[in-house]
Amino acid sequence: MTPAASPVLQDAPDTDHRPTGHCPHCDADVPLRLSRSGPHVRGDCAVCGAYIRFVEQPGVLPFGRYRGQPITQVPRDYLAWLRRTPDVWGKLSEGRRQTIEEVLRDRPR
Repeated sequence: MTPAASPVLQDAPDTDHRPTGHCPHCDADVPLRLSRSGPHVRGDCAVCGAYIRFVEQPGVLPFGRYRGQPITQVPRDYLAWLRRTPDVWGKLSEGRRQTIEEVLRDRPR
């Protein structure tokens, strides 16, 4: 059951484009009902409401000075520092690393 403090996201994608998951509680393969859980996006079963998994947000930094900020709004110098710092770069998911690489490539110095 989704906690009352975690309302369903108003900007959640259409059902056709929403992440899906298999619910072990009701045995359904369904689009996830998305809600905020702190800085994370929680995915619950759209049928029974049980928690299934947290959904990755590849366009958002998960830690550090710009935690929760869209990568496209983070200063270029900070993104370049992330890429140059192996222990930090290794903590980022492949999707986030790809997004940072694209921003660094497309954004002039």
